[in-house]
Formats: sequence, structure tokens, C-alpha cells
Amino acid sequence: MGRIHILPPEVASKIAAGEVIERPLSVVKELVENSLDAGAREIKVELDRGGRLFIRVSDDGQGMTAEEARLCFERHSTSKITSEDDLARITTLGFRGEALPSIAAVARVKLKTSPDGQRGTLVEREGERVIRFEEAACPRGTIIEVRDLFYNLPVRRKFLRSETTELTRITRLLLSYAQAFPQVRFTLRHGSREIFNYPPVRSLRERLFQIYGPELVERLVEVDFRKNKYHLWGFLSRPPAGRRDRSRQFCYINHRWVGDKLVLTALEQSYQGWLEKGQHPEAWLFLELPPEEVDVNVHPAKAEVRFKQPQEIFRIIRLAVTDILQQTMGVKPITSTSMNKESPFSPTLKDRRYSQEKEERVIRETSEVLFEARDGEVRSIFQGETQQPEEQSIVVLGQFLGLYIIATTPEGLLIIDQHNAHERVLFERYLELYQKKEFPRKSPLFPLVIELSPDQEVKLEEAQSLLQQAGFRLEPMGGRTYALQEFPDILAEEEAKNVLEAILEEWRAEKNQEKFKAILATLACRTAIKAGERLSFSRMKYLVEELLKTANPSLCPHGRPVMVKLAVQEIEKALKRR
Repeated sequence: MGRIHILPPEVASKIAAGEVIERPLSVVKELVENSLDAGAREIKVELDRGGRLFIRVSDDGQGMTAEEARLCFERHSTSKITSEDDLARITTLGFRGEALPSIAAVARVKLKTSPDGQRGTLVEREGERVIRFEEAACPRGTIIEVRDLFYNLPVRRKFLRSETTELTRITRLLLSYAQAFPQVRFTLRHGSREIFNYPPVRSLRERLFQIYGPELVERLVEVDFRKNKYHLWGFLSRPPAGRRDRSRQFCYINHRWVGDKLVLTALEQSYQGWLEKGQHPEAWLFLELPPEEVDVNVHPAKAEVRFKQPQEIFRIIRLAVTDILQQTMGVKPITSTSMNKESPFSPTLKDRRYSQEKEERVIRETSEVLFEARDGEVRSIFQGETQQPEEQSIVVLGQFLGLYIIATTPEGLLIIDQHNAHERVLFERYLELYQKKEFPRKSPLFPLVIELSPDQEVKLEEAQSLLQQAGFRLEPMGGRTYALQEFPDILAEEEAKNVLEAILEEWRAEKNQEKFKAILATLACRTAIKAGERLSFSRMKYLVEELLKTANPSLCPHGRPVMVKLAVQEIEKALKRR
């Protein structure tokens, strides 16, 4: 027998399924997309063990006949396209005919469906085998149950994440669809608990109100921009409101949720100069364009698209977002005529103005107050005077741009990020207090009311005990509303709410010790000196001294560098002295 041979069908089907079905999230995604393509007005998702043990997706869509139910498990059987030409004009979420065959290849599947609510069909499969195929009573629509995902692929099963992680991903996925289709009721249950139940509403604004509450809706601005065959609409956060992460950036191309880098890059660039460093805008952007202008068949999970005219798309998003921001913030808007003269990747007028203002500030600070120092210790760094006692190895010179502390060592210059440095110092102090069981906490006069999003509430279930150890005590008030009864004494009331939300957003599936360190890192980050804050010489000197006492002065708790070193040899080489 030769070395090359044809794989058995059951092996080939599992390999193909592995490209489509990676985790419980993939199953839910494919089934919900089928429900939406079938015109469902109500979709219910039920899970157990984060979807690893059990997934049920029910809808009231068109349903299938008995013959269609038999055929739907055959690979590349679909009702979405009929010819090669259709691939250039895809208007549905699904189109390949791979979802049900791939799911059936790696799980135990039961399907009940009816096109009219009178005569229904039951199909039960286990891997490649059909266990049952018979008539059954069923309401109009389709119900699909998936049990024991990857029961026949134990290697893949071992790589699944924790129950909370899988549930969090599915929750975010369903929220993305709920936002794209507000006219559809979406329900998610996990075990005996209902995560959310959103009745149908008329608009995206109402759906955002359902999910995130009035506080978020009040800080949003609406964007509605049309040009030629393109229509960009949705909502954006009003500066200076922003987040430390991008978890509330949703991009939809013809109502398909995708993580498109081009769109999100254009969005981020449009906000430059409006938000603090490290902050990101909140955005729900919908781009509608002719289906032949975008290729959705470029990614196994359909999570990416390719535009026919990417530069034009980039330019339109920059123009639309920049224009609405300038109108909202009271700045004279840029006309489309002036924008037409720009390359889509070149800075806008606002970008150039911001850059010019920053350059002028740099010149002013370097010429007038290059370094802030104690009287008599540093008259001028150019006069070669002794700045500090010779026995000290590190000599603090001053602050630059309100961002960096400049110091010297016998080996050269140190440029220290004041925020990252303070974050490292605070992190180690908080860790020491926790280990000594001395973490201070306080109670507000009136409990702070916090409205959590569904994915935040899922994370809270796992995080609650560690949060309590860090000083946060929450009590449920019904629904997704909680009362914050206690929080760390180092935080102001408004900071406490923001820090708690940041901890939940950054929550990851790790060992408890690492999770608690992540909580302390977020606490340290939120309470550290901010970029742009002017420091007295004594505060700078004290901060540098404390930084050098820490276990790892080179990195902040989040892994960002604290300082860079410019060696004497590099300075001399640059100035042609050696």
C-alpha cells in the first residue's frame, strides 16, 4: 500500500468540523445565524456547563419540511445560495451549508422542526449515525439540541476554557446579535438561571437602554452618514467618556458582526485628541453597502470581511466620525471639500491642529520650565553643576511634559513613566496589605447602585469572593442591579464604581492567585498618578526611591515598561563624540 491514501469519511468530516466548530460559542453562533436567516422573531438559547454539556437553540422562524430536515445534515446543503454568482451577492448570515453537518460530526444532535406548527419532524443523530427520523409534534420554527460537544474528540475537549469563560463569550455574542436585531426577542438561560430576556423593541437606542441602562444612553451621540452607495449609522460615546478596553466597540457590516480592523482603526484614529491616552471610544457602528462591495467568504468563522474599496471605507468612517464629534463638541466641522483633498490615511485638520498644539507645548515647556527642581540644586542642566549629592547613584532632574520623570545614573539618562512607576509601587503595597489582612475598606453613607451588563454579571458570579477579599461587597437588588455596600478606602465613590466595572471587564480565566493580582493591578492603575499631572520635586524623588525598592521596577503590574535608559555611549555616539 502506498503512503498516500484517501481518509475515511468519518475522519474527513471531523477535520472539516474542526474548522467551523471550535468551541460552544461556534455552535451557538451558527445556530443563531440560521434562526435569524429563517426570519425568527424570538430566539431562545439554553446552556448547561457553559455549553459544553448542553446547548438548545429554539426559534419561531420558517421551519423545515421533512425532506429539508433530512437534507440539512448533508455537507454543503443550504437554502441561502444556488450558484457561484450568488457568492458575490451574499445577503444572509450563513451560506456555506457547513454548520449542521459540522455540529453533528462532533456532538449528539436532536432537531425538531415544523414549517406550519401542525406537522413536524424529529431527527436525532450521533456523530455520523442517524438514530431517529420520524414525525413529531412541534410548534412553527426549529429547536436544535446539542449534547456532549466533542464527546468523540477528547483532545479538542481538553482545550476548552472554564465554564465562566465559555459562558461570557456566548453572552457577548448574543448581545451583539441583540443589538443588530432589536426587533427580535433574545433570551439566554444558563442552567436554572436566566441571564437576560430582551423583548423586541423598535430601535437600537431602545435595545442599548435595555442592555446597558440609561447612564450609557445619555452619553451617546448618534451618527447617520450617507455617501453614494454607503450608509454609516449607529451610536458613539461623547468625549471625554471612554473606556480602558475595547469591549464596547461593535462593528456590523450589513448587520453581520465582525471584528474588522480597518473600521475599528478608522474609529480610533477619529478619536485621537478627544480622549485621554489609554482610553477607547464606545461605538455601535453599522455600515450598509451593496453586497457585491464586500466579500464575507474569507474567514472560516465568517468573523472577517474584505472590502472591494478599503481606502474609501476608511475615508468615509473617518469623515463621518470626525464630523459628528466636531459638531457635538462645538468645533467647526470639516467640510467634505476639504476632506476630499486629503488622503484617507493622512491626518485630518483636527489631528494636525492637535499635533501643532502639542508641539508648541513641548517647545514652551522645554524652553521655560524644562525641569522642575528644588531651588539651588538645579539652576540649569546645561551648566554642568552638581544636582544632588555624589553618593546617590540616581539623580532626579525633573519632569517632562507632565508625563515623565527624568533622572541620571552613572551609565546614562533614565526616562520614567510616572503613571506606570506609581502603579508598580501601589500594586506591591496593596499586595502587602492584603497578605497582612489589613486591607482598609469603607462604607458609603448611601449604597452605590450599579447596573451591570449581562456579561459583567456572569463574571461577577465567579469573581465575587475575590472581590470581597479586595474590599468590594455587593448585594443584589433585583435584575442586574447591585448595591455596592463596601469598597477599598483608597477609592472615592465614583472611582469605586469605575474600578469595579474595570475589574469585571478585565476578568480572565486564571488561577485564583493570578486573578487576585489582576484585581490589585486594576486598583493600582486606577489610583496611580495620572498622565499629565504635575509633580513637585519631592514627590518625584520619593516616587523614584520607592520604585527602586519594588521587586520589579522595570515593569508595571500589567506588563508595560516603566522606564527606558539612554546610555552615555549612545548619547556620545549620537553627538559624534566617539
